Amino acid sequence: SMPPNYHLESFWEDRFQNESHFEWLGDGAATILPHLQTFLDTLPLRSEPPRLLHIGAGTSSLSHLIRDTYERKYGEVSRKAVIVNTDFAETAIQKGNEIGAEDEWETWVRADALKWDEIQALLRLEDAFRGKEDGIQHADRRFAIVVDKSTSDAISCGNDISFSLLDRRAVVHPDIQNYLKENHLSQHTCELSPVDVLALHLGSIVRPGGIWIV
Repeated sequence: SMPPNYHLESFWEDRFQNESHFEWLGDGAATILPHLQTFLDTLPLRSEPPRLLHIGAGTSSLSHLIRDTYERKYGEVSRKAVIVNTDFAETAIQKGNEIGAEDEWETWVRADALKWDEIQALLRLEDAFRGKEDGIQHADRRFAIVVDKSTSDAISCGNDISFSLLDRRAVVHPDIQNYLKENHLSQHTCELSPVDVLALHLGSIVRPGGIWIV
């Protein structure tokens, strides 16, 4: 049988239009937060809070649990957009912004994790919250943590993704471009599973030693 349409933006838009709260495989309190807390406890005491990317945040309570974990660990926030919640469904982002409009820890941004230009843009979010001089002091904008409560499961329901050097409309990850140039000189196309593309995109915006909690 065919997999469900969990990879489609339209599927989730339809759900979020009429669904204010939904948990996929629980809220993550027992499965994700312990790993997050363990990682945070390994960092130097006086280090700045590490940037965290929560993909496929949807309308789960996990975003609130992550924020509470940071507040307990670090007290008052030192900079905006430390926690970035993303989803490719605009309705989920609107609901997240409505609830956390005044929150100093987190921000909500629409992004498709399978589109390199949208993922790459997440690194520049802090520019809107800090001056140029401050930005220079914190040049490494990469994330230290990715939290993924079954987004990779949903993405895996989709077909393989075709990449081509001839398609000038798509912004393709540099590693995929190089692969095409070196190995597909005649046809300039290749297909990758959506989860492979997801991993490549995430790995490129996470700093060395970072973790993907999934």
